[in-house]
Amino acid sequence: MRNIIFLLLATINLFSKPLEHKDHHIGKITMQPTIAEVYYSRLEVSTRLPYFAGKFIDRKAKQRTEVPPAIWQTIKNSVDYTPFKNAAIQLLNNNFTTAQMQETINEYQAKPYIPIVSLKLRNELQLASQDFDTVLLNHINTVLIANGYQTLTL
Repeated sequence: MRNIIFLLLATINLFSKPLEHKDHHIGKITMQPTIAEVYYSRLEVSTRLPYFAGKFIDRKAKQRTEVPPAIWQTIKNSVDYTPFKNAAIQLLNNNFTTAQMQETINEYQAKPYIPIVSLKLRNELQLASQDFDTVLLNHINTVLIANGYQTLTL
């Protein structure tokens, strides 16, 4: 019985925080992703957000022809999606247990994406993406100002 409880606690601990892995060839520690991070990477939003952000930047580049294409490319290449990813992972942790996430990951292993079937989670992710719009606009404007151009207005 004691071994089962220990195994259960070890399993919960294993899935609740990143694991450190020492790479003996390089000598640095790499972090294993949490279940929530793996789950996030299987959501379509993890690839669609960068896609639509890129499309938004491309539209602005066509409107703002005085800004060289290289600057727009720099903007696209340097967008940090971490704020949205962190918010999404927090939402996943708030809405699902690690066991539920692992079960869903296993269930959709052969599928390209895990669908978002919870209306509550869908709405929360929508709000997080709206918050990211501000982060994206601030990033674009920071790069434009740093290169001597006027900011975007919406």
